Amino acid sequence: MLFSMSNSYTYATIILPLSSQAQAQLLFGTDGVPNTNIFDNGLSATGELPATHFIASGPFDNDQLNLLVNDITIEKKVYFGDDGFNAIAAEGLKQINVV
Repeated sequence: MLFSMSNSYTYATIILPLSSQAQAQLLFGTDGVPNTNIFDNGLSATGELPATHFIASGPFDNDQLNLLVNDITIEKKVYFGDDGFNAIAAEGLKQINVV
């Protein structure tokens, strides 16, 4: 995972389709190893499996967030602020609850 020396963070919610999950996890990984602990919460239109989208929400290191936001090869929607539930609703998606 990339770390910033600035200790500057921005709250954001990022929603991306399944087709972008692996690439985004690689961007947040270390030494070519994907970080599978991010973008691991599934979403779908019905709230049922299979997941069509994935979400990460909370404080992001500004350097990491900048890399993702400006990477035009990764399809994503970025909502700034700490309101993941409204971002999910805005995309017409629901969280998948797996027991």
